[in-house]
Parts: sequence; structure tokens; C-alpha cells
Amino acid sequence: MVQEGKIYVIEGPDGSGKSTMVGHLVHRLNNVGLPFKSIALPNKDSKMYDQIRMELRKDKVDIDTLQSHMLLNMDDCFSKLIIPATQTGMNIILDRWAVSTIIYNMINKGKLIKERYLTKDGFIDMESIVRRSSCFTWPTKIFYLNTPKKILLANAVARSNNNDTEYFDKEDKITDLYNGYQSFYKAVTNIRCKFEGYLIYEFKTSMNKDRHVMVEPNPVYFANPFDCGLYLSMEDKIFDEIVKDVGLL
Repeated sequence: MVQEGKIYVIEGPDGSGKSTMVGHLVHRLNNVGLPFKSIALPNKDSKMYDQIRMELRKDKVDIDTLQSHMLLNMDDCFSKLIIPATQTGMNIILDRWAVSTIIYNMINKGKLIKERYLTKDGFIDMESIVRRSSCFTWPTKIFYLNTPKKILLANAVARSNNNDTEYFDKEDKITDLYNGYQSFYKAVTNIRCKFEGYLIYEFKTSMNKDRHVMVEPNPVYFANPFDCGLYLSMEDKIFDEIVKDVGLL
């Protein structure tokens, strides 16, 4: 019987180094004989991708329309690409997951998350977000790249110079999203330990009314790649963590 593959997520704002990290990790994991593939969300081979890109190119984005498209894209990607791959034993590293959808929607004062997934007590019901689709699922672990804001801004300028700029590449949007990611992960997680510049967190195992999120006990790794050396060290730590999970070490 084939062992079902695992799903890992690299999270963070645009320009935080997610895509680079995902590419490096998949290459290294394949080199040690572990079956891994990368998938970026939104996924270009899934529903609503063209509409998402068109929306992001506008001067003013309808955030609820955008995030509705994002959720439909994720559902389609999970049902047609991610789950079938894991059923064959393939492990997946995702460039983004539902967390980004929540943060982008709430920071930009959207109504989608507030109206559908905010409880009467003011908590984000993550379980309902995951359960809304029969194919959507919790990842094994989420690794959050807490890249400094100045690097996010510099990468946005680089994209602009390459004529690859989008709505969220504006300085005020980058600042808002940076603060949003910080607040979200600090709200949903507790510090487990600290080493080499990284704070490692875990999701709470139950709802805490002093916080504003309901979550499952899946680990989140909160990393701060403030220089190249630390970024590479962080990559090594994530690599080791995944390898131990999959069972090679």
C-alpha cells in the first residue's frame, strides 16, 4: 500500500523569498531520493487563474472578488492536482496556502472572511475554512518567512523595474500586509523555542479567548531571514525538519 504524501507550506508576503525557498527545497529533497514537487497558489493550471491575474493588474482591486477567485482556485488545485498527487505517495511543498487569503482579505477591509468565517466572538474559524471543500486539507507544517519589510519593498521595486508590478506592490499595501502577517501569526501561535535567529511556533490546540483565531495543532515555523547567511541556514533547518517528518533521518 502506498503511503500518502505530506503537504508542507512556505508562507509569507510577496517578495519574502517563498518561491526561491520552495525551489531549493524540492531540488534538495529530490536529490536525497524523496518524492517532492512544488505547487504555487494561485495555481496557473486551476480555475480562475486568469481572472485573478487580471484583477491584480487593476488600479483598484475588488478584494472580495479577488479572494473568492483565490478560494475557488485553491479548491480546484487541491481536488485536481494536490490530493491526487499525495495519493500516489508524492509529497507537496506549497508556495502559499489559505492563510494568505485570510490576511489579504482582512487587511484590505474585505467582507468575505468577516461575513463567512468570523464567529460571534470575533474569532476566525479556520476549521470552517478548511471544511468548506471536501478536498481542502490542513498541511503537515507551515513555514512562515518573516522577511524584513525593507527587503519586501526592495523586491517590489525590482518587480516594477521588470514591468511585473501588481496592485499589492504599492508601498502602503506592502506595509499593511507585512503588519497583517505579523499580527496573524503572533495571534495564532505560541513560542515553542528559539534558535539561530528563528522563532519556532506551534498552533494552539484549542480556542483561547484572549486571541482571535481558532486553529488546529499543526506546527508553524516563524523564521527571520535578515541576511543571506541566515536565509541559507533557515533553508537547512526546514530541510532537516521535512526529512525527519518523511522518515529518512
